[in-house]
Amino acid sequence: FFSGMAYVPPHRARLEALEANGNGQHMNAPRAAPTQNPGGYSSNGPLTGSLGNNHGPSSDDQKPKIANREGDLAAQFALRQQAFAGMKMYVKEGKNPKKNDKKDRRQAPPAPPAPVQQMVEPPVMKAPEPVVPVEGPMSKHNKNQKKHATGDLRPIVTSSLKGPQDIVRALKTNLVGLEGMKTKSIAMDNLKAICRAFPDDKYIVPYTVAGLPVVLSALGGSRATSEHNMDVARTIIKNSSPNSVKAILDVLFTGLQDYKWQIKMGCLTLVGVLASHGPLYMGRCLPEVILKLSDCLQDTKAEVRNAAMDTFNTVCKSVVTNPDIQPIMQILIKAYANPVTDTQIALDKLLETTFVSTVDAATLALLCPVLRRGMLERQPEPKRKSACIINNMCKLVVDPRAAAEFFPILEPVLTAGAEEVVFEVVKKNCEQAIRTLTQVTGDAHTNLALEVSKEELLQVLMQSINDTVTEETRGTYADVFEFVTGLCSQLLMYGTTDLHEWKTCIVPYLSVCMPKAEAMEVCNRYKEHCSQWLVKMDRQTHAAEEDICNIDFSLAYGGKILLHNARLWLTRGHRYGLVGQNGVGKTTLMRSIANRQVESLPKSLNTVFVESNIDANCFETPVIDFVRSVANVQNNSSCAVVDMLNAVGFEESMRSSPISELSGGWRMRLALACAMLQNPDLLLMDEPTNHLDENAVLWLTEYLQNLTHVTCIIVSHSSSFVNDVCTDIIHFVDLQLQRFTGNLTAFVEKYPDTKFHFNLLASQLLYKFPAPGKLEGVKSRSKKILKLENCTFTYPGAAKPALSNVTVGITLGSRVAVTGPNGAGKSTLIKLMVGEEEADKGEYYKHHNLRIAYVAQHSFHHLEEHLESSPVSYFQWRFANGQDKEIFMKKSMQLTEAEQENVGKELGQVEKIVGRRTRHKELEYEVQWVGRPEKDNRYLTRAQLEKMGLQKLVAQADEKIALEATGNDLRALTTEEVQMHLNDFGLPQEFGTYGKISGLSGGQKVKLVLASAVWNCPHILILDEPTNFLDKESLGAFASALQGFGGGVIMISHDKEFYSLVCPEVWQVMKGRVFVEGESGNEDCPLAMAKKKEEVVLDLKDVAGANVNAAKANAVPTDFWGRPLSKKELRKRKG
Repeated sequence: FFSGMAYVPPHRARLEALEANGNGQHMNAPRAAPTQNPGGYSSNGPLTGSLGNNHGPSSDDQKPKIANREGDLAAQFALRQQAFAGMKMYVKEGKNPKKNDKKDRRQAPPAPPAPVQQMVEPPVMKAPEPVVPVEGPMSKHNKNQKKHATGDLRPIVTSSLKGPQDIVRALKTNLVGLEGMKTKSIAMDNLKAICRAFPDDKYIVPYTVAGLPVVLSALGGSRATSEHNMDVARTIIKNSSPNSVKAILDVLFTGLQDYKWQIKMGCLTLVGVLASHGPLYMGRCLPEVILKLSDCLQDTKAEVRNAAMDTFNTVCKSVVTNPDIQPIMQILIKAYANPVTDTQIALDKLLETTFVSTVDAATLALLCPVLRRGMLERQPEPKRKSACIINNMCKLVVDPRAAAEFFPILEPVLTAGAEEVVFEVVKKNCEQAIRTLTQVTGDAHTNLALEVSKEELLQVLMQSINDTVTEETRGTYADVFEFVTGLCSQLLMYGTTDLHEWKTCIVPYLSVCMPKAEAMEVCNRYKEHCSQWLVKMDRQTHAAEEDICNIDFSLAYGGKILLHNARLWLTRGHRYGLVGQNGVGKTTLMRSIANRQVESLPKSLNTVFVESNIDANCFETPVIDFVRSVANVQNNSSCAVVDMLNAVGFEESMRSSPISELSGGWRMRLALACAMLQNPDLLLMDEPTNHLDENAVLWLTEYLQNLTHVTCIIVSHSSSFVNDVCTDIIHFVDLQLQRFTGNLTAFVEKYPDTKFHFNLLASQLLYKFPAPGKLEGVKSRSKKILKLENCTFTYPGAAKPALSNVTVGITLGSRVAVTGPNGAGKSTLIKLMVGEEEADKGEYYKHHNLRIAYVAQHSFHHLEEHLESSPVSYFQWRFANGQDKEIFMKKSMQLTEAEQENVGKELGQVEKIVGRRTRHKELEYEVQWVGRPEKDNRYLTRAQLEKMGLQKLVAQADEKIALEATGNDLRALTTEEVQMHLNDFGLPQEFGTYGKISGLSGGQKVKLVLASAVWNCPHILILDEPTNFLDKESLGAFASALQGFGGGVIMISHDKEFYSLVCPEVWQVMKGRVFVEGESGNEDCPLAMAKKKEEVVLDLKDVAGANVNAAKANAVPTDFWGRPLSKKELRKRKG
């Protein structure tokens, strides 16, 4: 090239020296032995171990060709190509050609300068010959196959490929071309073209997947090149069959270990593409996928972390189909990205979630690392929550193989948690979780499909093919057969019995060498041979006439499993009574059905949930407008709405009245009218008899009995109502739904242990009420401590009084039931007695130290602001400092703005009441004045204070003094103390200490309200519809506890079975008058007084000795002389 110039550049001289040597080494360096593969290709080709065994050229081709020094440019170019090939051989042998070359130059003298060449005429370059397809298979099974020259690889014309044989030859040729530096780009384009031209020919997948590693390795180049190669990889993945996900994932996981972050990003993106392409098969590989993605979330490169987060979201949305997990998916993913800060949040959300769907392997794969992280926390609370969730999730697993896959991950951390003897709750939860996990995995290890080798499966496949193809064809497409064997091994591993899945893994691939009909026969024979390794799972079926639902499902709420693989079998026109204890999940089951959260529930089934709780925002809405506004009722005509309201008893005058004027019974009728206008197939009714009087119950019974085309599921505490209405009984027992044909009477006859449904006192549960304290001046149970005499009350704006000339009284021995029709004024009478309403005229007397516990009809409103707190936390908030915050938050205790202007504002005004005394049989209150010292305090009578407009200030002082008389301000509000109190009302530690109020059932909330009402040891217990939401067994325990209570009891109830056991005295409220029947509380017997509780303190030595629950009962505190301290002295010492 440099004619006429004597000087040759050093790099030119070096290149010519290499050319002269012929094998890429320095001329003075020792010559290497000839290689069998000078082109640098792997001995097994790109399909190592499965698809190829490419041999190099013959020995004649290996001889170095020395260029004519007189000048043949084409020959010189060929020599350069061989020099580069030699350098590539060095790289493959683990050598560094640059480093070795430097070493050789130090050892040998420099090469002599080359002679000056004369410029010669370059020869005419001929166009390269077209690529001829290689004859014979590119497989290790053909030892005589010769390597095809790939230096002249050209873009492929897919239309020239005729039939599977031409396509496979082209694929093999281009796979070899992927190994060449010059031909790699053309080969990748050809693979992409083949994939797009033949998307339905799945037999090309084994070859395209084999070329994927080379495509991934090229993602680390320039941006334009990487995007082009990324498009090639996407095309290969999208053209593959979904059942080849596992093979592709293995390639992508290898790419995630590359040191180049661009390759990592590309592999992460392709994992998301693969998840969208084959979500079912990706779900089976999800545990390993999440493990790899979790590692990438902690990568040092921000781009990799962001790509991992996007892929995590894509994979979870595509694969995890559990509807219970989807609402909290983002929270769980954040826990992977920020495990230190977000794991606790994820555990809380899991405990709050209602689980009704079966937990599959994909769901377990997402939850398992988060739960393991919780078990590894140092604090006991995350350990307890994680163990509880593991225990519950395992119960919802249907396939034992899914649980067995995670057994090695969860069992060690649970075992370690069980050994934490300091925390007994954690230990118990971990032990229970281990038992459940072991039970669920069961005989999963006996699945022989996991032990079958691929060689044995390949042999069975060859036997199934038999004489369908020739021996030569078997050798040609051996790689396809091996690929099919790998897919079928996955089917066996997961116990797949579906013939369709087997066909998709076999027929499309075998069609390369046989007709489709013969491939189908081979598939059937092969599946039959493999059936010996499959575990058969038979499903029990029932023959039913006009079934509307016949499904298996699981149900959980928060941290508790309610049903596990239970069968729900419902027949049209039947009415089912749902029975079980409080907390077993009766209401949760019906709400889950109504919200369509039950797995496999028929989509055509129209379900309506009937409840009388109406939104407070609708209270001022007229009845007829409310019915029209309900969902699916708008399509009904006005006549249909009016007819339905008439059917449930609404007269014309009531239709235009606001809902706020309706009693509880009429609200239930309104809810039933709205439900029936929606034409339901399944009517779900939770405590429909709540707040209904006897006439309303009779009407409802008759109405439901006439529903012949509507199926009903009913939960009710009224045994007579269930017995009269229901045709079948569904019983919650051992996490199953036991169906019994017949009414409640027949059910109790068959199962005598459930006789408490008709005999409340047969209940085995025991509730215990605290004994009330003493009352000043009250020596017997027959003395009146609360009474109304000739009282009349009228609501503001009403034309006539709600109650007239009422005269009633209560003693510590009273047991009174208040009955009457809906709207007669029963609740109004109770409000007068507790002081929430003031009578227009008449005399009202209440003992100044009387403590009253009032549980209102809609008492749950006390808990609405504390739904995220535990019952123990609610107690600690409500009764802090010995005061009951709920009492002082009542409207009757709150000072109005005008009253506040007269208290503590100016000199001469009353600042507060600091004490009380009895003088000359009259109460006097010690008053402190604004701006005056304590020595100027004065005692004023109640009449004087009331004249000053300070009635509510006096009421607050009386209530405070009455509460101090119980000594609750000295009572420890520790978790142990409160939980002991909750145990007396059937709320165990699982719900009382660790559960949240939002997770309690209706009956459990009633128990919480009752327990909080009697914390202050009341003298009078007033209950408005106390039987609502309580199951029959709890009602029996409640009745027994009321019989032994040392104070007075007043209850409003329509359940005659219940109140007749407790209350011999009945107040019948009718038409504004109160009629007294029977008597109680006249027995002159001694009082049952509360005893002082011993103070409970923790022994610090025992705590340090790893027993945090140890406690000792200390003696009552004494003074210097050993005399017991009074409450007043204790308060001074405490202050």
